[in-house]
Amino acid sequence: RFTKRTLYQERRVELYWAIDPEQRHAEAWTPETDLPVVERERLVWAPSDAHEPFVFDLTARFARLDAE
Repeated sequence: RFTKRTLYQERRVELYWAIDPEQRHAEAWTPETDLPVVERERLVWAPSDAHEPFVFDLTARFARLDAE
């Protein structure tokens, strides 16, 4: 997790999500961040050339994990 994130930051990957199903959250990293933004409900990715943002519903996904 550390090595991949560091590599992505060095390569200037715009956004990297690390999803932790046990903790029920995701970390959002960018090349500039030293600490992640922790998201618990949803992830949103809105590239400038997209017609609409991609939204990943963490709450719903984690609920499905509980049901499996």
